[in-house]
Amino acid sequence: MSLSSKKPKVVSYENQPLTEVAFELRFFGEPIVESRRHEFYEEIRGNYPLVFVPPMKEGVHTSLQPYRFTREDGTAGTTLALNSVGYFQTE
Repeated sequence: MSLSSKKPKVVSYENQPLTEVAFELRFFGEPIVESRRHEFYEEIRGNYPLVFVPPMKEGVHTSLQPYRFTREDGTAGTTLALNSVGYFQTE
């Protein structure tokens, strides 16, 4: 699925600025997310094989920083943290 069309006649917007879409669902923290993160990864591994672990940030608890799982070409991915799950796609 593409965010926009390469053919201007198919989709025509005067100022077509959309190049990235991101969605994040936040919820109260669930500690089980950390201990079952590997199960989430096994489900999405075929589409999002690259794993990026967040660096330590002062003032932000490590568990609340999302792991990032992306496609090899970097065009889409998903994130998972103790209190959120997300999806992003770029063109």
